[in-house]
Amino acid sequence: MRRRLPKMPKRTSTGPEGGHFLLRVGMLWAVILGHGIGPPPGYAQTRQTLASKEATMSSRSALDPDKLLSELSPLWLAGLSAADAEVGKKLLRDMVTDWVREAGADREPQDVLDILKRDLEARREGKAPAQRLETLHEVVAERSINQLSAETFALGKRLVDHAIDAAEGRTRGEPLLARARALAAVTQGLHNPEVEKRLHRALTEAMMDALYAVEGKAMSLRLNRYQTSRQNKP
Repeated sequence: MRRRLPKMPKRTSTGPEGGHFLLRVGMLWAVILGHGIGPPPGYAQTRQTLASKEATMSSRSALDPDKLLSELSPLWLAGLSAADAEVGKKLLRDMVTDWVREAGADREPQDVLDILKRDLEARREGKAPAQRLETLHEVVAERSINQLSAETFALGKRLVDHAIDAAEGRTRGEPLLARARALAAVTQGLHNPEVEKRLHRALTEAMMDALYAVEGKAMSLRLNRYQTSRQNKP
């Protein structure tokens, strides 16, 4: 006697809810397998694709600046005056925006965010409200300078490699030089002399690369080393 197979469910959605349809199909095929009948061609690949999409959606949800801001604000803004809290919230917003940029460029964004959170928490522990606000100033300045430094060095290397001409280098270098000068004022306002000195040193290097692009002046030590390494290549 021929065995009757269970009826296939009707698909009710072509949007994200359609994933529930596919799950029901998967459960149905688990029943059908008991009849010795295999799943349709490509079923295993479909399951892998769905799992990959779910992982991607989960990673994207972690890269929500508003969610990160809501998570960090109570830890960093507690005890501040209304005016200082507004300043702190602006700093946090700038920081989490940069976090999202950094984590979004990695294959494992959640891992990157976890590391960033741990590092930030280590800088918060045991500090009074005013000290926490100063730390935020330092963190945002440091990340801004690091990003600028990467951009100016990349531009300088392109000039050294003759990948772009002097005119294009000047056009790209001018906004970078303006950012460097704005950040110089920020570092001068920091209260920790050691942090100010360290950031000033990094900023000076970035500014030299930008000046090299804009005015063709002496390049930074790191760019000079890069140029020497390129010249010494056989």
